[in-house]
Amino acid sequence: MVSDVPTPTVPVVPIPTIFMVPPAVPPAYSAPAPIEPTAYQAPPPPEPTVYLAPAAPVPPVLTAYAAPAPAAAVAPPPIPPPIVPPVAPTYADPTVPPMAPASVYPAAPGIPPPAYVAVPPVIPAPVVPPVPVVVPTPLTDIVTT
Repeated sequence: MVSDVPTPTVPVVPIPTIFMVPPAVPPAYSAPAPIEPTAYQAPPPPEPTVYLAPAAPVPPVLTAYAAPAPAAAVAPPPIPPPIVPPVAPTYADPTVPPMAPASVYPAAPGIPPPAYVAVPPVIPAPVVPPVPVVVPTPLTDIVTT
């Protein structure tokens, strides 16, 4: 018994044909034209240079200037009045002016003036102790040959 089984059909893809082209033959170069000497015309003979005579100097022309105008008197600008009227300075103690030396102030009653104890000046000790005149050297350090 033969049954009709559908067979899968594969589409036929055309394969491109590749043509090999031979390498191009370089064209034959023609030889360069021979160099022909070029004939130039001879330059014309030099002609003497002619300079024009200098022009006569022009005499100076006197220039007249107008006299300067007289200066106008200008008044100084007005000084505006102060915004705050000046007031006499007030001090904490009106009987003693500021920056007065200490001798001006009287001692307070019942309190003696301060007595400061005399402090003798402090002489700083030297930073490097003095080196004695004779430095004892042990004889074991001295090697004689």
